[in-house]
Amino acid sequence: MTVVKAERVTQNTVITHLRDRNGYKYLGYLDEQENEPYIEDILKRFLVERQGCTDKQAEEATKKLRDLVAQCHDKHTLLSANYEIYNLLRYPTSVSQGLGQVTKQIRLIDWQNPLNNFFHIAEEVTVKRASGDGTHRRPDVVIYVNGIALVVIELKKASVSALDAIHQLIRNQEDGQIPAFFTTAQLLLAGSESEGLSYGTILTTDKFYLRWKEPTGAHYPKPTKEPSPFTTPFPASEFKNELYRSLLQMLEPKRLLDFIYNCIIFDGGIKKVARPNQYFALQACRQRCIDKENGIIWHSQGSGKSLTMIWLAQWILENITNSRVVIITDRDELDSQITAGFKKAKFHPCRATSGKHLIDM
Repeated sequence: MTVVKAERVTQNTVITHLRDRNGYKYLGYLDEQENEPYIEDILKRFLVERQGCTDKQAEEATKKLRDLVAQCHDKHTLLSANYEIYNLLRYPTSVSQGLGQVTKQIRLIDWQNPLNNFFHIAEEVTVKRASGDGTHRRPDVVIYVNGIALVVIELKKASVSALDAIHQLIRNQEDGQIPAFFTTAQLLLAGSESEGLSYGTILTTDKFYLRWKEPTGAHYPKPTKEPSPFTTPFPASEFKNELYRSLLQMLEPKRLLDFIYNCIIFDGGIKKVARPNQYFALQACRQRCIDKENGIIWHSQGSGKSLTMIWLAQWILENITNSRVVIITDRDELDSQITAGFKKAKFHPCRATSGKHLIDM
């Protein structure tokens, strides 16, 4: 006999694991109110307590986020609003310190000190549809960092295809649905107990959703009486189910912030996220750069060489003082392709046109 658990049971299990093992504070059901993709009181508390803002400065910073969310009216304005919000979250922003005073630089997320942030989880988050007919959508689970909805999760019971959860995420971004709720979203996760976890980002089509696979074995926190975003990893044997294992791996708070900060790109009008093989290759590369060691990343055709180069180059330039990145190719066509890839991602490489030009640079 095969026993299929109800979807509610799957959702309860996900909430329990992320709360007890990954340290997310539980906000409960948010189904009796109309929700924005941010919770103002949590964000303002972070800005005051962790960024040293006054109440007035916290309101000024929150208004920047609020105004950008309001720019999204439909599916066609979602990408531009999401792009502006990603930059607002990733980089410092300024708030006034008074007439004639130098502005104060603050962050809405403390990327360098993950433990300095507030991590929350909520379920059945009710959002009013843009159609104006008074109906709502309710994402199953939402992950908030400092009150900002960064991850939206849809879950299905084992007997239902995870593709249905992906289609639900895609539908909710359509005109007349809740596209504005996805303006702050960086990762969209869909899964079932039978099929594991798939992930994408805003406007990702179903065929480009990726499966999360941990190549070196699972590591995720032990349960603690006082949950913390960082607790001691333990062996993979405790979790046989791929869905729960992958969620705990991917949403470990430090990894989540690292992934969003270093492995997202807006590539020629398409928002993209790293595949697991790219993420773990970048981890290894970064350590070798720090240790001043060389190395090789092997890629098969179509596995994302150019994007891996862009993410690694960005990390090097941001983290290693006086660094310089040189990319050497063995044919003109590939050289043009990689240069174009960097430009699409808003970088400005200088391409050598001759040996003399290269020496001059």
